[in-house]
Amino acid sequence: MKQTDKTRKRTLIIGAGEAGRLLIQYLQMNVSCNFDVMGVLDDQVNEKAVLGIPVVGTLQAIGSVVQEKQIEHIILAIPSLKPREKIAILNRCSETGIQTEIMPDIEAIIRGEGSMAAIQNIDYADLLDRDEAQQDHNKLTPRFAGKTVLITGAGGSIGSEVVRQVAKCMPKTIILLGHGENSIYNIHREMAEKIDSLLIPIIADVQDKERLSEVFSKYQPEIIYHAAAHKHVPMMELNVREAVKNNIIGTKNLVDVSYENHVELFIMISTDKSVEPTSVMGATKKLAEWIVQTKNEEEGSGIYSIVRFGNVLGSRGSAIPLFWEQIKSGKTVTITHPDMERYFMTISEASQLVIEAGSVAKGGEVFILKMGTPQKIIEIVNKLIILAGKKKEQIEMKFIGLRDGEKIKEELFEMEEIAESEDGFAKFYCGKSRAPRKMENIGKWIHLVELMSEDEMRQALLKFANERAVLEKEYV
Repeated sequence: MKQTDKTRKRTLIIGAGEAGRLLIQYLQMNVSCNFDVMGVLDDQVNEKAVLGIPVVGTLQAIGSVVQEKQIEHIILAIPSLKPREKIAILNRCSETGIQTEIMPDIEAIIRGEGSMAAIQNIDYADLLDRDEAQQDHNKLTPRFAGKTVLITGAGGSIGSEVVRQVAKCMPKTIILLGHGENSIYNIHREMAEKIDSLLIPIIADVQDKERLSEVFSKYQPEIIYHAAAHKHVPMMELNVREAVKNNIIGTKNLVDVSYENHVELFIMISTDKSVEPTSVMGATKKLAEWIVQTKNEEEGSGIYSIVRFGNVLGSRGSAIPLFWEQIKSGKTVTITHPDMERYFMTISEASQLVIEAGSVAKGGEVFILKMGTPQKIIEIVNKLIILAGKKKEQIEMKFIGLRDGEKIKEELFEMEEIAESEDGFAKFYCGKSRAPRKMENIGKWIHLVELMSEDEMRQALLKFANERAVLEKEYV
């Protein structure tokens, strides 16, 4: 048996392709790395050795090779693996009880931006039960080329990714609007170094209609992506008035100013929690959807449509980073309910959906990404345990119960919204508007609600969002 330095970990590399070769070269050149590579596993290589490192078997041999070679550390170096294949291999690694890590992005290493000290945290696409949706930006460019695009909430996790995706479609100007100066500064600085489009950072709050009018009058945006919102379910249960002000009044301000300035296209980002809402956040987003959809009925209107998201992996407020931190540090993982399940999408594909929906919208639709079947939260946690290179038995789970406003399951559409799409969209479902009539009088309802206590406001909000036919008479 090959003699090794006792201070260096006996390491097995999975993958003898380009990534594996690059990794071996990196380790051989960096003597300070604490890894002694004992072998390589690969299903397709015919060589007996890769850069002097013996090929010791196929991927099926992980368990036996770990025992035979007394492996202490495993590195997966096959970036082309589909999520399900990666999870399956990592699960085999997990069964050995050996620490397993995933090689960082190859291009990042070549650029000098990554190293073995920077093993990736989470690739959220690995948590999906399907392939991540991709987008053809060249196909979409004609819709946006030469246009002025305004994005609200541009500094947030969703808004900033919308900025990145829109930028690929060659707009003339991108207006980055948000009320947090640091987040707007960060996305402006990032994009200014990458694109030729004019970038205009605007600090403004959608609750300030006068400020919005100033911005629209000065810059005349033609396309609006509305990502600004309060979206944390338990937090909004405790801050009902702020949810109404930001999600409903803010949306109404933006829609009205957009109409007054003859905007061509308005896409609002919503949530599956607006479907038969049980939470303040979901109810405010439901009313915001109606405000957007009914604007299509006004004479001279542009196109006003909705994109409805499932749970966006890794977005601000997502529980996944918390689970990951709990697992990596060996803490108890806190889950609300064993049957809790959600539809999941990555930030990248969520933002791509927004852009693509904008290219085909005709007005009033609800677009939703085809996300496959919903996944139980506990299944996501189990995948995270595997990705962290640990065994399920090592991690304690505790069920803490549903929080205020939460559902065990979410739906994508209400029954009245479901429509047979003549367009046959490959990537998303397209539902029809079910906004109530007389929605133009929503201002009167808002005025009445603003005079209520928070408890009264919550009751009125949920009642109106779920019983619109009755409450049209009561409020408008």
